[in-house]
Amino acid sequence: MKPGTLAVLAIGLAAASLCVRLGFWQVSLSSALAAEPLEVAQPLPGMPTVEDRRIEVFGAFDESRQVLLSGRGQAELPGVEVVTPLVLPGDSLAVLVNRGWLYAPDAVHARPQDFRERSPRAVRGIARAMGRRGAGLPYFALERDTTHALWSARSLDPDTLAVRFPYALAPWFLLELPGKGVPEKPLRSPP
Repeated sequence: MKPGTLAVLAIGLAAASLCVRLGFWQVSLSSALAAEPLEVAQPLPGMPTVEDRRIEVFGAFDESRQVLLSGRGQAELPGVEVVTPLVLPGDSLAVLVNRGWLYAPDAVHARPQDFRERSPRAVRGIARAMGRRGAGLPYFALERDTTHALWSARSLDPDTLAVRFPYALAPWFLLELPGKGVPEKPLRSPP
């Protein structure tokens, strides 16, 4: 057999193996998303336990402190994703919740305070890892006074966030899913 034929055969076999592996991953992900949500309470589980799983957590949104993740497009429109802490009973721990997308002409500035959440309530979503620790990503204060703070960032950095909140934060965030009782705006997207 010619060396060129062996190379083509090896590449084809590698591609087929990759497709099979991705198929198994897709099946495991869809079964995890279809399962009943894992109800989470304190103490919060670590990231490996909840990553990419549907979970439900109960608390009250602290809309006085929010982060806008800038540069998030939707249907070719510029926008931001709104991240709001959900303070768990006891007021000493919160889970950051990505509440969804808002239109922002400059992909930085939006007014999440115009879309208040009913609170306290249960929030269902998919647990996702935050950015890597110590990334030191810049957070820009868009609005800040004695009653509220609104920051802009490109991603969620646990170390940078820790100094901005008066309570401990979970090591993961929740991507809220659309559903019954969830407001239309910010726009939640199905997984």
